Amino acid sequence: MGIEEQIVIFAKRPQAGKAKTRLSKAPSQYLGAIPLETGATIYQAFLDDYGQRFSQSAAPGEAIFCLPDRPESHDKSPLCASPLPILIEPKKAGCKATSIGEAMSFTIRHLLEQGVKKVLVLGSDLPHIPFQFISSAFKLLDTHPLVLGNDGGGCYLVAASENPGVLEDPSIVWSEGSDFAQIVERQEALGLTVGIVTDPIDDIDDAADLDALIQRLQSEAALRSEIPATVAALQKLGAAIPNTCEGNEAASMNIVVNGEKIETPHSKLADLMSSLDIKRQGCAVEINEEIVPRARIDDQKIADGDVIEIVRLVGGG
Repeated sequence: MGIEEQIVIFAKRPQAGKAKTRLSKAPSQYLGAIPLETGATIYQAFLDDYGQRFSQSAAPGEAIFCLPDRPESHDKSPLCASPLPILIEPKKAGCKATSIGEAMSFTIRHLLEQGVKKVLVLGSDLPHIPFQFISSAFKLLDTHPLVLGNDGGGCYLVAASENPGVLEDPSIVWSEGSDFAQIVERQEALGLTVGIVTDPIDDIDDAADLDALIQRLQSEAALRSEIPATVAALQKLGAAIPNTCEGNEAASMNIVVNGEKIETPHSKLADLMSSLDIKRQGCAVEINEEIVPRARIDDQKIADGDVIEIVRLVGGG
């Protein structure tokens, strides 16, 4: 049986001068000047968090990294602490992609030809992306051949269930905050629809973005628990970020249970159900529209922003 939903994380080797170079363009409010070596260190932490988060059973699809080239023969080190499988960026008719749009299109096309039903592409500067956003994108692919995550002008995710040739249009200007509208216009001109994930999120591209993330980490314990490698790297670099739990403070998160927004300190589904006095017997559970097998309830983790439905099954007679 082929893979139903594939998550592709476009990445590169965390080398100074080649990864997160825009972090060095201006000083950070919290870290000061960010040398190229420090940018690579932060990027390595991002990759470690991607590997940890997307290798767990709660991830909304099977994830892989996509690298532009094969590593040097002498470089045998894994890409991250919890390595995901690696795909080398596919070519089309023997030709390498010349734009990010072509790279995404070639990769999606390759995986669809391998039997994958739905493919979603992320950049490697969103280690904190809520799984709910990804689940929403995959759901939209049931009714649209192309889905985009709109970050206010650009795209923070691209997903497709058919060959997305529109991404190869050479007139699309990438990474300048206008590619979202250009893709939608060209797709609709072909008579095809576009699904849109409207949940906002900012990728970590420059020092201002990093400062905004640090501000969130200072106040959001649940977010700190989601990206511990990034937290540890930033703490080591001097950012005043508290540990996930200090003293008797419990990390809390905001979730939705049966349509009601609640705050909970529980990071496991079983503990949440117990706190709500819900017995698992006779219940069916969905997290972000994905059914949780009863045998997995004890180990199932929950995250900030999750949408949970718990339905009591009533037998007939």
